[in-house]
This record gives sequence, C-alpha cells and structure tokens, in this order.
Amino acid sequence: MEFHSCDFPGVRIIDLPHHTDTRGEFVKLYHDELYQSSGIHISFVEDFYSRSTKGVLRGMHFQYAPYAHWKLVTCVEGSVLDIGFDMRTNSPTFGRWFEHQLSSTTPQAILLPPGFAHGFLTTSDSSTVFYKCSTVQCPQAEAGIMWNSFGFQWPISNPTLSNRDSSLPPWKTLARDPRLADFRA
Repeated sequence: MEFHSCDFPGVRIIDLPHHTDTRGEFVKLYHDELYQSSGIHISFVEDFYSRSTKGVLRGMHFQYAPYAHWKLVTCVEGSVLDIGFDMRTNSPTFGRWFEHQLSSTTPQAILLPPGFAHGFLTTSDSSTVFYKCSTVQCPQAEAGIMWNSFGFQWPISNPTLSNRDSSLPPWKTLARDPRLADFRA
C-alpha cells in the first residue's frame, strides 16, 4: 500500500496492492498494521456498498458530531468521479473541493476525515462503491449539501438523484451552521 497526501489536511489517496492472474484480480483494501505504521490510527466500525447506473449522483453527504466519521472509499466495479468538499472551518482548504477518478481498473481508495461532504457520480455503465466508516450511521446526525451548490462543475447537468439528495440545502445556507465548528482539520 502506498499512502499519498494531498493539499487537503487528513485526506489520503491510497494505491491498493493487487494481484492479477488467469482467475482475475485480488485487491487488498485495508490492513490495520499498514495503516497504523503510516500514521493513520482509525478504527472502522461499519461498511457499506452501493450499486449505481451511469449518471447517478450520490451526495454530498456527511454526519454531524458526535457521529462525524472518517470514510474510506473505493470503487470495486466500474468508475466514478469522487468528490470531497472541505467544511472544516479551521482548515486552510475550507470551502474547497477536490475530485478524483476511482475505477476498478486502477485499485485506489480515498480516505476522508470528518468534516468533508462526500459524493460521487457514476461515469461507467454501472458502478459498485464500497466504503468503510469510523462511526455508525445515525439518521439524526445525517446531513448534506446540494450537489451543484458549492462551485464544482459536474460533467452532467441533469444527474439521477434520490429524493433526499435533490432536496438538500445549498452550501450558502449550510455554511452558516455553527455545528461546522465541531469539525477540526
């Protein structure tokens, strides 16, 4: 595993070890000892995966404290445009976003700290995205921002959204929420 830092404090892009032979491919997503030795001390307590078709946009989601979580995201089938938006008010990258293409053909994962809204757009015919979280899903703490309200120019103007995602508040409204101060860079 190779852990790469980026301009956003706490975010890591991780090249995943994989082996290919006549049977197919084997990929290692997580190995606690390797994460620990790289200075990443996180306990994951819940896993999810989603399946989506081309043009589906899931996001931009997060959870408020005390259920805010680290999230480890990878695409195990197809490809997605993965987006993280920094909402940590004390971060040098507050209010900025990053994008990264995740694909099953290039085994990588993204590690996002608490305080990031996260979402992705399926860019292949279908995708399966797997993620690990450091806290359990808590409906009372779940929140999000409108997908097209924070400055990122998505490569689609009319994505397929859930009812929930299509009714999320815009960033301009949420940016004044005092609970954002609970997120630390």
